[in-house]
Amino acid sequence: MEASEAAPAAADTVMEAEDVSGGKGEWYVLGERALMVPYTREHVPRYHDWMQDPALLEATASEPLSLSQEFEVHRSWTLDPLKHTFIVLDKELIEGEFVPGNPHIED
Repeated sequence: MEASEAAPAAADTVMEAEDVSGGKGEWYVLGERALMVPYTREHVPRYHDWMQDPALLEATASEPLSLSQEFEVHRSWTLDPLKHTFIVLDKELIEGEFVPGNPHIED
């Protein structure tokens, strides 16, 4: 199958993509079951919890970091114009209603 044949199937799962002002941290993809949002400061504690799992550390070739180190890494990624980091969220687990531009976390 050619890439052009596969594109419609992928597009069916994307309900909305928006670039509010072209700025970093304002882009998202809303699908039927998942939401991809910029990795914000509000995500760091949950991400840090995930990264305590030895299997996840091994799978991502990562080293364990303290929470303060995770915040510093987040800061460096945010300030780097060449890095755009996202988190994929399960829509059924999102706290509250999805509002573009607001940070979103899962229960």
